Amino acid sequence: MTAARFVGRGEHQQLFALLAQLGALADAVTRLRENQHRAAQAAAARSAAEQLHRLAPVQRTPADGGRAREPVSALAQARDTAARLVAEDSRRGGPTPPPPGVHRGRRR
Repeated sequence: MTAARFVGRGEHQQLFALLAQLGALADAVTRLRENQHRAAQAAAARSAAEQLHRLAPVQRTPADGGRAREPVSALAQARDTAARLVAEDSRRGGPTPPPPGVHRGRRR
């Protein structure tokens, strides 16, 4: 729009003004499309989360008095499994770590 002020003839001024408005419109359309894309992603994520929530079974155990258990992360499950395996190995007299002077793996 500012360029249109410095151009001499009226028809050129109008042309530059229209060109500037067209650029502003193209920018607005681009921003609108980006926002619509983000909104579609958010809607898809919400829908997926709702489906997962519906499909996830609520686990009840008699030891808890029938209360629903809290969800357990994969990391927590792995830690529990590792602790259980270590406890089983120690009860059976399982593998013991090598003495400090013994090298493991290839020597360089």
